[in-house]
Amino acid sequence: NVGFSDNAEYGVNGWEHSSLNDGTDEWHQSEADFYSETHSWKAGNTGGGDYSSGLLCALDSPVIELSGETYLSFYHWMDAEVSGSYEGECYDGGLVEIYHNDEWSQIFPEGDYPYTTRGDNNPPFAEGTEVYSGTTEWERAFFNLEDYSGTVQFRFVFGSDGAANAEGWYIDDITIVDPSVFLDIPQNLIAESISENQIGLSWEAPGTVPN
Repeated sequence: NVGFSDNAEYGVNGWEHSSLNDGTDEWHQSEADFYSETHSWKAGNTGGGDYSSGLLCALDSPVIELSGETYLSFYHWMDAEVSGSYEGECYDGGLVEIYHNDEWSQIFPEGDYPYTTRGDNNPPFAEGTEVYSGTTEWERAFFNLEDYSGTVQFRFVFGSDGAANAEGWYIDDITIVDPSVFLDIPQNLIAESISENQIGLSWEAPGTVPN
């Protein structure tokens, strides 16, 4: 049920990274933090160092063939500048895009991105762009790909404005999977004897994609 999997433990493995604004590209493989084993991808300075100002750089996946209903899943850790005055808004952050039908477009996670970007201080994204930002420990993200099929690529885009900096964005355990992989065990399963040859079952169904 897994169509693609990369845990960042076997080198570059077909991934490419570059600046999107003719500036600095700070994507690299890192041992500073990770979800599993010993490596992840990081947008930011080496070790636990902070990212630079004025970044807009992308980590591009290898070409992947999609078929049927699938999800993009990965684990990530984020430390990026948010606004202290405007709740839910930020200056730096990251998002995910898909290359399909000869163009890149942003895709959106289950539960949506938690922040939107401000439009001042040399912003890396257009004002109001939905992104990951703030400070979060390792968590899993899911992107429903039911609207896409055939040959695609994904990229993780991280951007920073001209002011305060933080540690950056780590990505690990990237997979393309069938949604059946995410099914949790049914809750409150109860079996009742109905007759000599029948048993009745009742349960609370879990969500298709767990938190």
